[in-house]
Amino acid sequence: KSPSAACCGLIRSADMGCVCPKVTPEIAKLINVSKVVSLVESCGRSVPHHTQCGSITTP
Repeated sequence: KSPSAACCGLIRSADMGCVCPKVTPEIAKLINVSKVVSLVESCGRSVPHHTQCGSITTP
């Protein structure tokens, strides 16, 4: 299922420099990184490999 236009709007406008420091190890345990990357990419944003975002590194 594709994300909604509203969801993609939030993803496209998100300031990752602001979001990433908030990704604590506790939050990282709740996140499926592969699903997040897929969601972000389906909204037209790229996620470079091995990007560090808080305590998560993308594949």
